[in-house]
Amino acid sequence: MLERTSPLTSVLKHGRFGNPAPEARPILIAEMYGRRLVQVTSWPDTLESVQAKIKAAANLPPAATAGRAVTTDGVTIMRMGPYRYWVITERDASADLSEITEDEAAVVELTDSRTVLRIQGESPRQILAKGLPIDLHKSVFPRGSIAQGSIGHIGVVVHLVSASTDDTFDLYVSSGFARSFWDWLTLAATEFGYEIA
Repeated sequence: MLERTSPLTSVLKHGRFGNPAPEARPILIAEMYGRRLVQVTSWPDTLESVQAKIKAAANLPPAATAGRAVTTDGVTIMRMGPYRYWVITERDASADLSEITEDEAAVVELTDSRTVLRIQGESPRQILAKGLPIDLHKSVFPRGSIAQGSIGHIGVVVHLVSASTDDTFDLYVSSGFARSFWDWLTLAATEFGYEIA
């Protein structure tokens, strides 16, 4: 059986890079490798039963509206659209979606199709604003928000995991474009300085 490997293995070199001001703290960039990602798309007339089964599997009710995510105990549920959810689990967590039947929803494994990068620090919003045509200001993009857009012609899902003095964003990109997106991200972060964790 083939083992999974990251498309970023050749570029993930730990250390500090870029040109920050002397007193500035670098942006932290890390790959969140090992997550499982499953997409669940219900039919209009089965939405309520699918939501109930997602809640039972993850011990967490899905967000009431699209563009929001909820997280607990290593499980995140993103409401990607009116009938579509992403259920994401960390290595030590699980959400058994086997109770959802094909008559209720399409359940598709997306784990290998996405690479997840986390950026954290004082300036992630400014970095993302260089390429993402979406308003990420704190007044309109609070903790738990998600957005789908394009950076450098590469599709990306942006999730604001936490917001405080330092913001934490998880960025989901197609694994086939992960290397190109990495090049964009590290170039955009150069002026702030960045550290690969």
